[in-house]
Amino acid sequence: MTRSYFTNLQDITIQNLKTAKHSIVIAVAWINFNVYFQLLSELLNRRVSVKIIINNDQNNYGYIGMINVLKDKGALIRPINAFGIM
Repeated sequence: MTRSYFTNLQDITIQNLKTAKHSIVIAVAWINFNVYFQLLSELLNRRVSVKIIINNDQNNYGYIGMINVLKDKGALIRPINAFGIM
């Protein structure tokens, strides 16, 4: 079932990520790794596959240290050059 949410997006996202058992796939223009880094690390420690596509831009490269730690733990994080709006 598909649901649409318009409020409390961060809380809903975190609650759904916490329930992941096998894999998560995220495709967003920007992600605040200050908010999601710890949870993503915990998922990787539980052997949940983590794949993330983000914009290849300054906003995301401000988190390059966290991105590299997650990659070292096994996350596949791919910056892409999106033309237009992602």
